[in-house]
Amino acid sequence: MFALSQVGFIQGNFDQSLLFSRSDCFSRRLDEFLAPLLEMSPEMRAGWVCGLGHGILPGTPEENVREFVRRVREVFK
Repeated sequence: MFALSQVGFIQGNFDQSLLFSRSDCFSRRLDEFLAPLLEMSPEMRAGWVCGLGHGILPGTPEENVREFVRRVREVFK
């Protein structure tokens, strides 16, 4: 899920197919995705890039996309 390079940059890709999950399942999977990052200090997270594996797929429920962006922004203000 996460790769730490020698210079300290982290890239975390959330599996875009999970955006098709029911709301409760999606929320749980998003929590699982964010948990390891929350355990890191801000200095350790410096350079982290949050992304969706291959972007947003056609037919993705918009409410889950909005929730993904909202939660990531909220958690890492």
